[in-house]
Amino acid sequence: MKTARFRALVFVIASAMLAACAGGGGTRSAVPSSGQDYRQGGKVRITPQSVCSTGPSINPCGSIGPCGIYSWTVHETPYATDDRVTIGVGEEVTMTTDYGSFWSLVGGGSLSSRTGSSVTFKAGSRAGTATVIAHGFKPACDSQSIIFTVIAPTVGNYNVLRTLHSQGYADIGFEANIYETPNYVNFYNTWVQEAQATYTATGPYACKNGIVHEANGPVPVQATGQVDGIGSTILNTDTSYSGYCAGVNQNQDGSMNISIPTQYMVNGDNNWYPVNNIASNTTATAAGNLSHSKDHVSWSTTVGSPTVGF
Repeated sequence: MKTARFRALVFVIASAMLAACAGGGGTRSAVPSSGQDYRQGGKVRITPQSVCSTGPSINPCGSIGPCGIYSWTVHETPYATDDRVTIGVGEEVTMTTDYGSFWSLVGGGSLSSRTGSSVTFKAGSRAGTATVIAHGFKPACDSQSIIFTVIAPTVGNYNVLRTLHSQGYADIGFEANIYETPNYVNFYNTWVQEAQATYTATGPYACKNGIVHEANGPVPVQATGQVDGIGSTILNTDTSYSGYCAGVNQNQDGSMNISIPTQYMVNGDNNWYPVNNIASNTTATAAGNLSHSKDHVSWSTTVGSPTVGF
């Protein structure tokens, strides 16, 4: 857990403090009730109806006041500060105040507690918004809130580890890492799987026409807390491979195509939710040229090329 000096301070200026600020020569300008200033890097997010005319800054009215709410994500990403309010499904955020509170939630997700000075919010399983409200025991600190935007993952963005081909056959494919994107949130609390789908195949792959790509059914794999330049890393790798049909001419025109629905599930929820379809396409020519792609990754070889990956 981070200490307070590493937390990005989120404070709400109570009406009494606003009056004091205005009394010091500042004027106030209206802020839409649904608006929040989602500044990053330690700057404040301001939620009251009005602010000093100097505009939002680290300390717009000269005092942080008694109604501060510290907010930080349980897991970090290297691409956003931990005071962010855009989070992934299932992601957790800890909030604490300097005064005792009763906490409430509007929208999806859950709270670790309803009372006390500290609470952890866990985002729900679906994209949307959620508002965590701190009801203060002090009238000036009542009903302060933070609004979170919750986003669902997109699965894909393969990073190839090795290519696959057997010399003399029309097989082609690769083994790759898989990711959940975007990379500025953390999907550590999720699982993903490829739902069942069937191949359309002709030519040297005709024996695979109409078969399912997961013979034993979908295989759930878990995300890790590691977020790199692409996104949240999936624990297992994916093998995307055409295979071949024995006893047929390997040098003929043909193709093997499939559109695979992907799904995610948040820990603690037994329901799977659709994400996106991932296309996998293989082509072969009578000249022995082979190509294979999945998501945005592709590579080519020939039937007669040396064996790789096996």
